[in-house]
Amino acid sequence: MYISTNRGADFSEQSLNLPNGLPERGRNRGDSRGGQDRIYATPERSGDLWVAAFDGLYRSGDSGKLFTKLDHVQEIHAFGFGKAAPKANYPAIYLVGTVDGVRGIFRSTDEAQTWVRINDDQHQWGLILHITGDPKKYGRVYVGTHGRGTVYGDPAK
Repeated sequence: MYISTNRGADFSEQSLNLPNGLPERGRNRGDSRGGQDRIYATPERSGDLWVAAFDGLYRSGDSGKLFTKLDHVQEIHAFGFGKAAPKANYPAIYLVGTVDGVRGIFRSTDEAQTWVRINDDQHQWGLILHITGDPKKYGRVYVGTHGRGTVYGDPAK
């Protein structure tokens, strides 16, 4: 992993260490076209990094020196950020995967401490490997369905 502390003018190499070690290559890690097993930088948050691993979610607040595995998330296929909820000061987080044993599309408005399922069993849309929230409108989410187009949704009023 490469880290910059001067807005990208220079980079230094830093080891990526996860609490349970790095994933083994060649194991079933889901679909490689998806958003799992990737590092994500939180918008407008210096040093705040997330690893959306196929088998869990990890967070670092110190530019990746130390990652902590978060509870509740067992599997990730897609991960993204969106505009913060009203009165919140941290971006909403979206993921497609399994949370507390339930497969679905989820949103967190409290830095991944709790999750709300935003789809239901009648709205699965097949293979979903990409998700992002709208950066300007809280709650709007865009989902890439791999063959069925891009679906977007807004919270019910």
